[in-house]
Amino acid sequence: MNSAEQCSAVCRWLQSKTKIKTINGKWSSYGLKHLAEDEIGYVTNGAFIRAAIHSGFAYRLSPSNPNVEFNISEKSLKAVRGPHWVGG
Repeated sequence: MNSAEQCSAVCRWLQSKTKIKTINGKWSSYGLKHLAEDEIGYVTNGAFIRAAIHSGFAYRLSPSNPNVEFNISEKSLKAVRGPHWVGG
C-alpha cells in the first residue's frame, strides 16, 4: 500500500472511534497503528498520524519521541479488542 492508500485505510478505521475531550495518554500513535493493522494491514506510524489529524482528532506532540497521542476514546478501542481487554 502506498502512503495515500494507508492514510485512507486508517481514516476509514478511525470513523468508528470516538473523540473525547482530553488526550488519551495511555496510547501513542505507534500503539494505535498496531491496533489498526490487525484489521487493515500494515501502515506506517507517519500515515497513522496524518490520517488521525486529517480525521479531526486532537493531538499532543512529545519533544522526546516521534509518537503522538490523540483524544481517542478508550471505550472505542476496547470495542476493537473485546470487552475483557485491558489495553495500553
